[in-house]
Amino acid sequence: MDIQIKNPLNEVKGYELKVSGAKITGVSSLIDVNQFPMELYFDTLTNEIACLSLVDSLIPKYTDFTPILRVYLTDMSNEICLDSVIRILNKQLEPVNIQVANTCVESLSSNVMEQTQSFLIQIYPNPSKDLITITLPKINEAMELNIVDAYGKVVFNHTITNSDELKVKTSSFDAGIYTIQLNADKFSGFKRFIKLN
Repeated sequence: MDIQIKNPLNEVKGYELKVSGAKITGVSSLIDVNQFPMELYFDTLTNEIACLSLVDSLIPKYTDFTPILRVYLTDMSNEICLDSVIRILNKQLEPVNIQVANTCVESLSSNVMEQTQSFLIQIYPNPSKDLITITLPKINEAMELNIVDAYGKVVFNHTITNSDELKVKTSSFDAGIYTIQLNADKFSGFKRFIKLN
């Protein structure tokens, strides 16, 4: 399920949303991480999603509906809805109003089902020092894999074809938290890992 917003009057620093009709298994930002580095959280018990900028970055003003968030779901009822927009925050962390599109979708879409595969991504060891192994969903298409540091800088990029495992040397990475972003035609997803000294 993709969430789209229209915010012609205010840039957005963070948001909280709630979904009904299914259980959230994951979330992925549809905004370029270099443009809007952020932390994205979800709670499987309350079905709430929260996002806040990591630095002084903002979601720009959009005069047309623009997708900002992909929600991965399981245990779906016939209709899945964006139940409520709890809050949207501007640069000063003040609540603002925006318009949201795609508030309800039917769960019969095979596209929604295919997207849940992306959360079969596993990383080990995590935390790591010198090497990580990434296991990937088994699909028959090319996947673009990026590893991004906490500042939004891409530190590793690789196109994967016909493989369900990738080993990456992390010895040259600085200590910190990194995000693995995986993008393919049918889905996108991310996982985080910690690099130790």
